Amino acid sequence: MLLAVGVSGLPLLALFWLWQGFNPDNTVMYLYRHELFLFHMNSLTLYVTQFLVYLIPLVVVFWKYLYPGLSSLAIPFALSWLYFLFPIVPSSVSVDMGIMTAGVFHRVVRLIVGPQLEHVVFYIAFVLGIRVVISLMKDTYERIIRADLSLTLFFCFSLLAFLVVMPFSYLGWEKYFLPAVPLATAWMLSKFVKHADIS
Repeated sequence: MLLAVGVSGLPLLALFWLWQGFNPDNTVMYLYRHELFLFHMNSLTLYVTQFLVYLIPLVVVFWKYLYPGLSSLAIPFALSWLYFLFPIVPSSVSVDMGIMTAGVFHRVVRLIVGPQLEHVVFYIAFVLGIRVVISLMKDTYERIIRADLSLTLFFCFSLLAFLVVMPFSYLGWEKYFLPAVPLATAWMLSKFVKHADIS
């Protein structure tokens, strides 16, 4: 598995060499060079929220396993103040391009409830999304303790790596979560389907 991960990274290393850096030379890079190594907490808020928004069918099916009781929401509520410090907003790059939302769901929510109430929707999605991420982190830890070197552990590591790496991008978009959806789907099915009666 480690060899496969290493080999899969070779094309990316080749691109770094070709670009003479971490990204191709372009006008946008010069405009936002100062943001290249900043961790954007607003993007982290966005991607945690996507764990609920883009996986809502599975969240509904496995609701009682992800949210077994009100106590399961204690930590998410304790962390929910982060949304007020780092709400979901379009990145500065998007605003400069005249794009005032972070993606399709953001646009739909704004059309339905307006720009003032959209944060109520996102706050709720953020709290529920935190619970999904906590479940992911707990499952990853338990698999490591059990020395469970299955493909599911690779999915877990990939999803956690996504949350660590993607907020460094100066452009936060909902669609950037799409490659994580199959991994998150596979993780959820592996984690919960054996416990659930979904017939």
